[in-house]
Amino acid sequence: RWTNCGRGVRAPPAEALEVAGVQAPRIRIVPADVSGSAGEDAIAIARLAGLELDPWQQAGVIDLLAERAPGRWATLEGGLIVPRQNGKGGVVEAIVLALMFVLRTPLVVYSAHVVDSALEVFGRLVNLIEDTPELAQRVAKISRTNGREGITLKRAYGGCRLKVIARSKAGGRGFSADVVILDEAMILDRRAVAALMPTLSARPNPLLLAFSSAGFTDSSYLQRLHARALSADPGRLTYLDHSADPDLYGGRDSAGWAEARRRPEVWAIANPALGYRIGLEVVEAELQTMDPTDFDRERLGVFDPPPVEAKDEPGPLAGGAFLARADPSSEPRD
Repeated sequence: RWTNCGRGVRAPPAEALEVAGVQAPRIRIVPADVSGSAGEDAIAIARLAGLELDPWQQAGVIDLLAERAPGRWATLEGGLIVPRQNGKGGVVEAIVLALMFVLRTPLVVYSAHVVDSALEVFGRLVNLIEDTPELAQRVAKISRTNGREGITLKRAYGGCRLKVIARSKAGGRGFSADVVILDEAMILDRRAVAALMPTLSARPNPLLLAFSSAGFTDSSYLQRLHARALSADPGRLTYLDHSADPDLYGGRDSAGWAEARRRPEVWAIANPALGYRIGLEVVEAELQTMDPTDFDRERLGVFDPPPVEAKDEPGPLAGGAFLARADPSSEPRD
């Protein structure tokens, strides 16, 4: 079974697919001392709610909810990067259901870049809960007031709360959250991070999870997270990245990559849902319509180049430094 708008739909058998999406992320960074995972609970409660996760979604949930000891997260910070329309939202929904209904997390904050995106995920969660009597009976209140969307469980079931917000430089101030979910992390302003990160600092078992497609050059938070994952010492980080790598084909400006980006087997590396909920003909249309750089980022998971850091040599010079290099004895010629 495969998900489509939160409900199971049967996928064609794998042998019938011309090209099937690769289920494992190309980059997988997890802490070394993982001893278990609450992900199995998330998969089970999602199934109870009629949300059957794809294999890659299940693996992602298990990695992101990994534990180093019972009740202790293996990581403080986790990230899932996957191109659009692959089913990232299903991973978010399964995690939120588990945090509230199984793990009894006191406060979960879900944030997206704009109100419409936040409300879309909130609406899907509400539908999953209200359509599942075993979950609906545990709910004390669902708030649909604009700007105050959230879900509160009955005290007998932990009194857990989900707060849904659109990000801003002030959004998230004034409360302490146990888990913060940053959706659409490619559009994440440093001021929004500054507002949300401290909400975790006083909690005994905090967790921050970022979900996104590949980053733009100015995706400051996501670019740093990506660089950290690729560094020699990523620390206590969980990072899952479904993407193709231009360097394996000669680099992003090479003829080899220009040819590779047209191949369905390369599309499959970055898109685990290819052949299931993403059709080959759709990707072909995107390839014809999009600028190559946009296609690489949005469909193949290739990050835009990171910002250029200032260096002593070579690089642009400040005005004074440029003038100091002048040769007053020089004269123009023909």
